[in-house]
Amino acid sequence: SLLDGVYFATVTLSTVGYGHMAPRSRTTRLRLCPMLVFGVISVGSITSFLVDSVKTRMETCSWLRRCGRRRRIGLSLLMLLAFAACSGSALGAAGGEEWSWHEAVYFALVTMTTVGYGDYAPVRSDLQKTLAVFLIWASITLLAALFGFVSAEVESIEASLATSLAKMKLMRSRVGQRVLMCCKAYVCLDSLVPILAIVA
Repeated sequence: SLLDGVYFATVTLSTVGYGHMAPRSRTTRLRLCPMLVFGVISVGSITSFLVDSVKTRMETCSWLRRCGRRRRIGLSLLMLLAFAACSGSALGAAGGEEWSWHEAVYFALVTMTTVGYGDYAPVRSDLQKTLAVFLIWASITLLAALFGFVSAEVESIEASLATSLAKMKLMRSRVGQRVLMCCKAYVCLDSLVPILAIVA
């Protein structure tokens, strides 16, 4: 069906790969190879566009703009975990699964990180497959946005440390110059003492 095709393409191109669906014939496998190469590259470009859109919206949001970068990271992480809990529970319920909350969160996080072990797979109903397609694309975008915020924070910390290190080096060289001047003055005074004693 069309839904199965969209579901298979999403699971394959997002690199989740639960392992419950795979091409069986040699011809299908050969046809799939170019799709994998070009598809994953295309998915990377699409995901990059979506991440930029999400980050732009989050950065222009008035209450988020007032938050520092670290708060944005925390909020993104909380949003991601809340999304994992809600989507995992919804997927479990849509397929008639009796997952506990930790199984639902586990499934959602395994899907979000594109690990896809295959011990839990959304294949029981069409609604579950449809929700899985949404979960995969939304979670990859949210996770990439979170990584973008973390990366920006790390770069900011590195820049701050580099500035502090440069200031410390400058201060050390100034202190060293003053100590050297004091030592030279002491040596000069020390050599003047015998001459002053002779004159006196």
